[in-house]
Amino acid sequence: DFLNETYEYDFTNPPADKVGHIKVREDLNNRCTNFIKDCEENKDENEMLPDIKFYSKYVTNKSNWLKDIALKVDEKNKNLDDMLLKLKDGIVQRNNVINVLKNEIENVNVKLYEKLTELDEAKYNLYHIETSKAWRICKKLYKLRDNMLGNK
Repeated sequence: DFLNETYEYDFTNPPADKVGHIKVREDLNNRCTNFIKDCEENKDENEMLPDIKFYSKYVTNKSNWLKDIALKVDEKNKNLDDMLLKLKDGIVQRNNVINVLKNEIENVNVKLYEKLTELDEAKYNLYHIETSKAWRICKKLYKLRDNMLGNK
């Protein structure tokens, strides 16, 4: 689809990322933060909850690791988008060169056709001269002259 330019994505003006999830994410972050603070303040009442250090070590660090991976993936995607733009520019330039070459070939073909037409006209005229009565009479006269003069 990309090479045939049959895609609907606009590389020069890409659509904005969806933002509907941001409000939910912020609300969830606030609820979790408040829950953790509440648990720290009421430590004696919440013996069933995991230790904050444990949570931090095994949950928060891993989620941060996943966020880092997501950022790296985003960066790679931006790099790929840049590469695709460069590739598209290269294809456009290549197509421009191809169009110039096609025009030059067409011009050469037109000139060649003109020369072939001239050659065909010359052959046609030569044929009519050689088959004319005047040429046949002159040919016999030239032959007679050459025989008389001893020319071959």
